[in-house]
Amino acid sequence: MSRRCAVPSVSAFLVAMGVLLCDTPIAEAATRVTPPFSVPFGGSVLCTAVNLSAAPRTVTIEVRDFAGNLVPSANANCSATNPKTTTVDPGEVSPIGCNGSGYRYCKFTIKGGKNSLRGVLRAFDGADATIGVLPAE
Repeated sequence: MSRRCAVPSVSAFLVAMGVLLCDTPIAEAATRVTPPFSVPFGGSVLCTAVNLSAAPRTVTIEVRDFAGNLVPSANANCSATNPKTTTVDPGEVSPIGCNGSGYRYCKFTIKGGKNSLRGVLRAFDGADATIGVLPAE
């Protein structure tokens, strides 16, 4: 007489996981990124996000180099820790600025959907004159 173990089938497991996952609310997070911009020696970059929704939203702003690395806050004398995560009220903005030359781009992530956010990279030369403004897509 052989003995059989009661092992749940793989399909039963997948059905159970599907029910659990479908019943779990997931916050919709959206990302927008600017094109890279070549910041000259002595220049700086300012990444600014605006909340277009009717409710406060959590926004994360990242200043990155051409290779996709976070620009170090200490080395670039950033205005805040990079990345910067804050709750932004409706119609309000959240910026982070970093000094230094090289290619830079901004990455914005918001909980609440892509239409809740607009972001922009603004580049400055060594005399603090605006030399470029790029919207996030």
